[in-house]
Amino acid sequence: MADGGGARPAAVDAAGGDDGAGPAAPPAGKGSSPAPVRNRFPSLPLDDLKDFPYNHKVNLDYPGLQCVYRAQVTGAPVFIVRNFLSDAECDVCLAKCTGRLLLSKTTRGVIRTSSHVRVAREETPGLHQRLANLTARTVDSLESAKIIRYQKGHHFGKHCDITAAHVYGGVATLDGREAPAHTNREVTCFIYLNDVAEGGETAFYQEAVHINGDGSEVIKPGKEADGDFSEEVLRIQPERGMLVMFFPTAQPPSGELPPLTAPGNQMLWPFPTEQKAFVYDDMWHTGCPAVDEKYLLAVWAWPPYVDVVKGKTYDGINREDRPTDGVIL
Repeated sequence: MADGGGARPAAVDAAGGDDGAGPAAPPAGKGSSPAPVRNRFPSLPLDDLKDFPYNHKVNLDYPGLQCVYRAQVTGAPVFIVRNFLSDAECDVCLAKCTGRLLLSKTTRGVIRTSSHVRVAREETPGLHQRLANLTARTVDSLESAKIIRYQKGHHFGKHCDITAAHVYGGVATLDGREAPAHTNREVTCFIYLNDVAEGGETAFYQEAVHINGDGSEVIKPGKEADGDFSEEVLRIQPERGMLVMFFPTAQPPSGELPPLTAPGNQMLWPFPTEQKAFVYDDMWHTGCPAVDEKYLLAVWAWPPYVDVVKGKTYDGINREDRPTDGVIL
């Protein structure tokens, strides 16, 4: 799956509600590209998200936070924060990759041809605290930072960012209890570490197919079966230091998940166990094939009541993070 085959959405690169100037010329650091990258998005009202019922609140007062997309059915948002990391901080992250990258694995049939390193939590206390402030939870609910490299031709097929922690034995709460079955990654945050002039965009899709609990598929009314049953709704060009944030799953504080319809725009992820992660169909996304080399840093936040180290997540029993160069970020 490359970029979904869809036309570039009108919401991107159109004159919108941002400052109109676009980002500054590329920085002089080693992660720079020779040509400037310009993302132009609408600025959707943040006040409209204060009562969003399906996820725990993020910090809508965070400096520079901009809502650039709302899902058509649920209203789930996609946010950006430009210059979340400085040029110097991006260079610190890039240095942690040297000689330490591992090949990323293909998961559940989704093609992924990148390489990565998970950085020991002890090396990123400042980054984690900044992300905790943005996502309005403690650092205990944040996974370790994963730095990912895409070389020419590398890409990540359409996926939804959930993980099978329940399948592997459970997710722990801050007070040591077993979390509800639908508990999963609630917030995806990733930060581009270099400007990319060509290729490597992140594209978001609205699903044109509903997946029933038994795994059968129903194409939604008015949608065509175009090969991957998806409609591109948003595309973001990598811009150095810019953070992108969205909700891959519904984690409602009330415990009441959005209603399922058949066909509908959401689904219960059909793992063959008690896994009940509620995936937003319109938050599926892909890393389009890279032309220029691309680096990004990703951190996933769980609901505020989750302790990712106590549970069987990437930071718990199945811990994958490791020391790199020891430089503190």
